[in-house]
Amino acid sequence: MELIELITFPIVLLFLTILMYYIRQSQPREIRPFFFPAFFAKIIGGVSLGLIYMYYYQHGDTTAYFRVANVLNEGINDSIVTWAQLIFGDINSPDLFEYKSRMSRYTSGSELFLIRITSILSMFSFKGYYTTVLWFASFSFLGSWFMYKTLIRWYPDLKFKLAIALFFIPSVVFWGSGLMKDSIVLGCLGFLIFGVAYFRNENKWIGLVIISTTLWLLTSIRGFMLPLLLIPAFFVFLLKFTVNVKHFALRGLAIIIGVFLITAGTLAYFSEFSNQLMSFAREVQISSNYLYRVSLQKGGSAYSIGTVDGTIQNLVELAPSAIWVALYRPYPWEANNLVMLLTALENLTLLLGTLLILLRVGVISTIRIVISDDFLQYAIVFCIFFAFVAGISTFNFGSLARYRIPILPFFVSTLIIIMYSHKLMITNKS
Repeated sequence: MELIELITFPIVLLFLTILMYYIRQSQPREIRPFFFPAFFAKIIGGVSLGLIYMYYYQHGDTTAYFRVANVLNEGINDSIVTWAQLIFGDINSPDLFEYKSRMSRYTSGSELFLIRITSILSMFSFKGYYTTVLWFASFSFLGSWFMYKTLIRWYPDLKFKLAIALFFIPSVVFWGSGLMKDSIVLGCLGFLIFGVAYFRNENKWIGLVIISTTLWLLTSIRGFMLPLLLIPAFFVFLLKFTVNVKHFALRGLAIIIGVFLITAGTLAYFSEFSNQLMSFAREVQISSNYLYRVSLQKGGSAYSIGTVDGTIQNLVELAPSAIWVALYRPYPWEANNLVMLLTALENLTLLLGTLLILLRVGVISTIRIVISDDFLQYAIVFCIFFAFVAGISTFNFGSLARYRIPILPFFVSTLIIIMYSHKLMITNKS
């Protein structure tokens, strides 16, 4: 940390703390005690990630993003017009070649989008890395907070337990608070849940603006997120529609029509974006096999779920193993360092929680609870699809611990809600 940042960091942190104080005052009184502990947990997580990458690994995506962002900010030395072109214009313009040549591989797609966001935030951070991290941590926190606020309206008796699920899972605090894509993804997912609830229950126009902005950010950062978000929504709609049909024959017809429409829509979407889908499959084949090979060579934390040949059929066959590894591995005996051991203990807790649900609640009762709750339906399907993507595309436990974090708040929340709903059913019967 440079000397100037020792001054600017506390100034920006004070500004954000005051801003958060005013936001806190507008929140329901019963959940205010969780606000600042959750906010400062994010700040600590983001700064800790930066320190580890800066001084232990000495390189990584987070430091590269910031370095390239400051290359864009150098454009302001030429003129404000040059800087605006770098942030909002065509990076391939001949006028910007001097800057593009110094941007390494971060010149297109989601990397360029994140670089541009970082560049803007860096300008408000006196070009300090850790000061810029504060903005990422704050966005991630606010998204999680508004998701928490939404869930508490639906499950008012679960204030403490859901606070743990959304704010204090160790790997989520660490990987989801720094200058990374994951922080924006986490924040956006929270705002998306809030926006959908606001659209349904409050103001449709404001809700639509929140949803649209969130989806734009998500797809700009992680293009494959769109089908992962839409497919669960299709399932929820189909289940909600068919459950309301009382006549058995009509319900069966509704299910057939619903499955047909969802399948047709999904195929239409994938045919429209078939090149991107096959490109993703090829990238999975290359990246997963490469990471596995490198991990073996360096004695790292590699795992294998089988041979990935890049075909859609192969990905479907490997799906169960990929989902399992993303949710429950590494096991404690697979850990070869302290960080992996902490991740393994976290996964062991998730596995025990899942087994507890199956044993205490039962499979049939769990299905009934899920069918009666729109959020549970969406969260479970989302977790399954995202776990598949994370598990099939890394083949390295270290990378997996980071890529899977959007799953964890949803997955842990579903376990908590299912157990609570089961106890509520028993209480009502007695």
